[in-house]
Amino acid sequence: MGRRFCGSALVVGLMVIASAGARAQTPPTKVFIQQDIPLSEIFLEWQRKGLKGDMFICSCDRTVCDTNPYWPFRSFRPGQSIPVLGEFNRNIARSNGFICGLRR
Repeated sequence: MGRRFCGSALVVGLMVIASAGARAQTPPTKVFIQQDIPLSEIFLEWQRKGLKGDMFICSCDRTVCDTNPYWPFRSFRPGQSIPVLGEFNRNIARSNGFICGLRR
């Protein structure tokens, strides 16, 4: 019985480690669709991919700021922020109720 319990605990432990590793491999831009993460992780992803353009931090300035049908495909409350790449995307964010500042 003791060996069976130890074997089960080992399997469960390995499953937890494997699922944490899978989350760590998910690009920050994909994670941000479902939950808030530090915006710096997204900016770093964009830089690593060699994406060019001004980068902005935009904060919701309405009761609700809905980004649908654009990334990150969810709604935000006042004060919540999103990262934005390029002036075209900044203008879309502004039209959805965000105020934006250039990230330096």
